[in-house]
Amino acid sequence: MVAGLVAGKGFTRLCYAAQFFFGGWFLAHGLNHWLEFFPRPSGSSPISKELIGALNHSGIFVIVKALEVVTGAMLLSNRAVPLAAVLAMPVTLSVAHLNIVANADTFGMVVGLIAIGLNGLVLLGHLDRFLPMLAIRHGDPSGAGLAALSQGWPNAADGPQLKGMAHLLAIVFGIAAPIAVTFWSTRDGGFRSKDHYAHVKALPADTAGEAK
Repeated sequence: MVAGLVAGKGFTRLCYAAQFFFGGWFLAHGLNHWLEFFPRPSGSSPISKELIGALNHSGIFVIVKALEVVTGAMLLSNRAVPLAAVLAMPVTLSVAHLNIVANADTFGMVVGLIAIGLNGLVLLGHLDRFLPMLAIRHGDPSGAGLAALSQGWPNAADGPQLKGMAHLLAIVFGIAAPIAVTFWSTRDGGFRSKDHYAHVKALPADTAGEAK
């Protein structure tokens, strides 16, 4: 039954939709750290405000946002997608934790679950590339992989079938859809408007380190 559900073009299209929306989301929000197309989130609860502030002041946010830009570009260009999905997962889990645990509001929980779902779907779409890594009984370490790499960069025998105008439209969708959702949520009166962030107070200095 499972094989029948995932063997057709429907599953491929679903994975592509997740890939391009996720890629556009990462690229737009990564670039927003420097270009600020829309309000940069400062935290929707006292603890998330402290967390985002610490990430900014420590410089880790720059690394996170650079990784978002790189993985987003890889997903939109449809190149090295399995690698991009793996690289994105730590950021995705951080986004999910921030929204589900730290923000802990309905909108944040939805965003966190969607982030995990999109990244997970991209990974499932390329699960066959990861199956050798899941082996419980595996061979001894060897230089076989290095030897193979020395013969040329690995590529599938047949490249992706998404090409030309279809790929271009997928990129446009992938960038436009998450940006539209973001502008909708950050508009005046939206779930993540400037007014929303302005009402979130930071933790008192003497209790910030005790928050759980």
